[in-house]
Amino acid sequence: MVSYISSKENKTAKLIRQLKKKSIREKTGQFVAEGRKIVLEALKYVPQNVICIVVSDEFCEKEANILAQLSDFCGNVYRVPQNLFAELSDTDTPQGVLAVLAIP
Repeated sequence: MVSYISSKENKTAKLIRQLKKKSIREKTGQFVAEGRKIVLEALKYVPQNVICIVVSDEFCEKEANILAQLSDFCGNVYRVPQNLFAELSDTDTPQGVLAVLAIP
């Protein structure tokens, strides 16, 4: 199931933004992995470490088939508007998908 997050004040959105800081990553034991390939590899090789997946509206429109796979593997999939995804992303040209993972 895909839930929609529209507010940057949402607790999941806040956590993802905070995970950009090393001290928060160490405190929570979580990190963010960005990009289509790395998220799919995380689901394939360490699905037990995937806490949640966040996708942009644009990604959902372009990659509907992958969205179904993401929902099957991870119960916590969130869809966000493109502008919010840009705030959550730490890359210059975000691909529209990221995952929060537990540090092994």
